[in-house]
Amino acid sequence: MGDETFFQDLPALTVFSDVPDPSLYQQAPDSWCLVITDVQGSTKAIEAGRYKDVNALGVASIVAVRMGAYTLAVSGIIGGNAFDTLFLAAADVGYLQGSIYHAAGTRDMFMVTLALAMTAVLSAGLIARQKSGPGNIGWEGISLILLYLLLIGSRLV
Repeated sequence: MGDETFFQDLPALTVFSDVPDPSLYQQAPDSWCLVITDVQGSTKAIEAGRYKDVNALGVASIVAVRMGAYTLAVSGIIGGNAFDTLFLAAADVGYLQGSIYHAAGTRDMFMVTLALAMTAVLSAGLIARQKSGPGNIGWEGISLILLYLLLIGSRLV
């Protein structure tokens, strides 16, 4: 598959149950790079009409990678996650029935654990850097994708 016809040559996924079938996936061309940006609260931001802000954050990550400023792209993700914890602390202050942490349910704890696992994988990837892996994605990228799929799967249940 070449760069120009990559999308046209991909087999169509017509049934959701086909998503885990590896034979339906192709390796991206060597000239491509994959950039994943998780914008916390993006659904609510889009619902509030702030879709341009959400898109700008994604574009900023792509630009950072294209410029070779990988630290900027990664620190934006880590910094965003760190900043989000301040919202949790503020929510705890404003929660009138005691500590908000005691009110958290099993699903909430699963989400926190998964977020911690993603941050740990990203941090480990910064320490043990891999030049390339399957599809020119390092082990940490594959791990993050799998963790994200786990997150999506847990939301469907």
